[in-house]
Amino acid sequence: MEQRNPVTGISLAQVKRHGDYQAFLERHTKDTAGKNTDELYTPPHVYEVVLKWVQDNCPSIQGKRIMRPFRPGGDYKAEDYTGAVVIDNPPFFIERFITRWYVDHDVPFFLFAPAITLFSGSTILDKLTYVAVNAEVEYEHNEQVHAKINTSFITNIPDLASYQLIAAPELLTAIIQAQDKPKNIAKPKKTEYHPNIVTSYRFSTLAQVGIPMRVPREETLWLCKNVIKHGGHYIYGGAFVVSDRVAEAVKEAIARKERPIKYYEPTPEALYKVNHGEGGTR
Repeated sequence: MEQRNPVTGISLAQVKRHGDYQAFLERHTKDTAGKNTDELYTPPHVYEVVLKWVQDNCPSIQGKRIMRPFRPGGDYKAEDYTGAVVIDNPPFFIERFITRWYVDHDVPFFLFAPAITLFSGSTILDKLTYVAVNAEVEYEHNEQVHAKINTSFITNIPDLASYQLIAAPELLTAIIQAQDKPKNIAKPKKTEYHPNIVTSYRFSTLAQVGIPMRVPREETLWLCKNVIKHGGHYIYGGAFVVSDRVAEAVKEAIARKERPIKYYEPTPEALYKVNHGEGGTR
């Protein structure tokens, strides 16, 4: 009988493992634990909800092998990707090289990425889609080694290819629930931006306050040469210039996030009365 995760319903046989994946991690614990964050691994319960989201939103991957090629001592370039899609957490410090190699070799992928530098790969923007959720994930290797990293995702899967940016609050919620932790919303940065400029953090605010949005490529421009710089400073991690429609949604999301815990709002009827001279003490 086929084994499936009782929460996600995912077939355990779908994920290609190099032998037994958990056993593999245990074998490398003594040699690699704690050297750097690229030797920390995605908790299985987090990986499974991400995999389920990809399966639900990308019907083109049905029937493909799900591959996880990133492991100590491995060579992702030497793998056989025939009939496969990569859904994995790569070494973050070389991710832009990995995504370019996959794009050049027509390998479909959905990769974990650090939220702060999500908008990488600026030379192949037309081939990438950014799924911005800014979810705090506690990566692990053993009981002594953990690293909390705000995470989003990069993909080239054809089902999402018409979009440059995606805010997926349902994916953020699933990741939070998988870790059984309270929702962590990053504090707003002090840097000010024009409303039509979005960094990965600003755009991910949509997911954090529950607003889904998929932004077609035609409503975005990469920041370079499309913005007036003051003082010659560049935006760390990159940014996009977006349409007024997207800018208004992001502005509303940021306003919601920055509201105080106690927030009072007049009814539409009350606003109408005072603005039309129909108010009074009654």
